[in-house]
Amino acid sequence: MHVRLEFQWLAGLLALSPVRAQVGDTEPFSTYINNVKGGVLVKHGKQTSCSLAVIDSSAAVVAASCLDLDSNLSADLAGTELYLDGGIDGTAAKHSVDSATVHPAYNATSLTNNLAVLAFNSGQPIAWRNSLAPPYLFGAITNGVHYALADTGKMTWDTPSYSLYSNPTTPQCNALSAVYAANPDNVMCFERLVDMPGSQLTACPVPYGIMYAKIDSNITVAALHSFSALTGGSDLCSYSQYRSFYTLLGRYRAFLEQTIGRDISVYYDPAFRDQYDLDSANDPGFHLNETTATVSLDVKRLTDDFYAGQATESGESAQPSAAESSSESLPSNASQQPDSGNGNSGSSQRTGIIVGVCIAVLGLCAIGAILYYLRWRRKRSPNVVDPMRNNDFQDMLSTFHTGPITNHDPPPVYQEHPPDS
Repeated sequence: MHVRLEFQWLAGLLALSPVRAQVGDTEPFSTYINNVKGGVLVKHGKQTSCSLAVIDSSAAVVAASCLDLDSNLSADLAGTELYLDGGIDGTAAKHSVDSATVHPAYNATSLTNNLAVLAFNSGQPIAWRNSLAPPYLFGAITNGVHYALADTGKMTWDTPSYSLYSNPTTPQCNALSAVYAANPDNVMCFERLVDMPGSQLTACPVPYGIMYAKIDSNITVAALHSFSALTGGSDLCSYSQYRSFYTLLGRYRAFLEQTIGRDISVYYDPAFRDQYDLDSANDPGFHLNETTATVSLDVKRLTDDFYAGQATESGESAQPSAAESSSESLPSNASQQPDSGNGNSGSSQRTGIIVGVCIAVLGLCAIGAILYYLRWRRKRSPNVVDPMRNNDFQDMLSTFHTGPITNHDPPPVYQEHPPDS
């Protein structure tokens, strides 16, 4: 299908990296958040933690694990609604879901291809569009974003929370998800959570529901939360290791267009267009690679709704769409460094250890250098004896010097100060 490309030239040449700041960009991410339409899934009047990747005014994407699916991946949409915030047009709204199309390669066990396309407001002209991010996020500032309704009945929204994405510690991401290890270019790994103190929705932190990528001054929809994985605990209130994993949506663009029957707006940074793998994005059959690796550590994976303790734990769900079995693996040499509530303590502790070791090594090198220098000076410096202080030499000098020389003092020329005249 044809893709409508939107271009806006950047000033200057930019260095290539997966996630980087842009030249001359000093505006905070909150400045741009109103330029994108966000939303959450509401089921039977209760909001869930399931964020929506909104495509336009009639279509959105949600994690398939957030829906009530039968064994044929058909969704029971009774009581399911979409609540959209006031981004783009300043108008908040809610819509019933007309239909749901689950990705045909969705695996409820491994949670690969965890996507479902929701149709709403059907039959109405398209009033606005969000831009989809390209398959690769070169030239983008990426943030995890969390939406939450302050009041479902009044459709009032809390200010969205967001956190800057940075390249995570890959060994820990690989350790907590074999799906990520098998699809590192198509799945994002994020270590941060949203704290919700005093919230009536949950007592524990929750994952950021969606990833937005800011390319130039444009906000694009980049990735959707699929599942979270942890060790050393049963929920996100307490654990030793944690990461959340997100499905990059740019690779599924052809599938999304085929499903909704129209083109999707995609924004590209032209400076990096040649880096984008457009072939896979043009394939409506694109899907993540499955893995058959075995588990070597006790990993619990949570998906579905994280509010009110409703997140489904791996291997313990009665719903086939809501949990991943123990086929999710950990390599035997995986890092087991504990994480803090924000998932950063493992990296911080490793950094502290590295710094301490470097300081100790530098100290030993300095001591060794000092000892070597002293030894070198000792070899280079002969034992010098002042001949002027030799007794025989002093006696010889006395024959040429008027007056007695006591205590074998050196002649006047060696005195520190000349005598008074």
